[in-house]
Amino acid sequence: MVKIHESIKKVRKNKGFVQQIMADKLGLSLSAYSNIESGKADVNMTRITEIAKIFEMTAVELITLNTNQAMSAGSEFKFDTDGAMKQLYEHIVEQNKTYIETLRVSINDLREKAELYKELYEGTKLKAPKEIAITAKRKAGRPKKV
Repeated sequence: MVKIHESIKKVRKNKGFVQQIMADKLGLSLSAYSNIESGKADVNMTRITEIAKIFEMTAVELITLNTNQAMSAGSEFKFDTDGAMKQLYEHIVEQNKTYIETLRVSINDLREKAELYKELYEGTKLKAPKEIAITAKRKAGRPKKV
């Protein structure tokens, strides 16, 4: 399967654009755009859609582009529409997995911080924030107020 950064590079060259033109149109630095084409930067669906629009094609067409056909066909690109939705789905699922993992790490960090704050407050005479105090009371076996 052709990777998206390879497709972007092939189409850009086929269109006769230099990287600086693409970077300018996308509002990126030249190095940031270069990282997209080299595969060093992850490309989200919003960015793929922006790039496809510059190329006057759809995001699905760009994602499913057969670069061998694109190079031999000149400006007439051929698309694998049979696998287009599957590839798009796989791309979105992969992005979401990364996002979900980032959220899991953030949630765990927040839980650890909450526990740390709770321990700090329990060891002092300071008044704990209401949420921590309520949780501490419940854990101590006190009935909650109605």
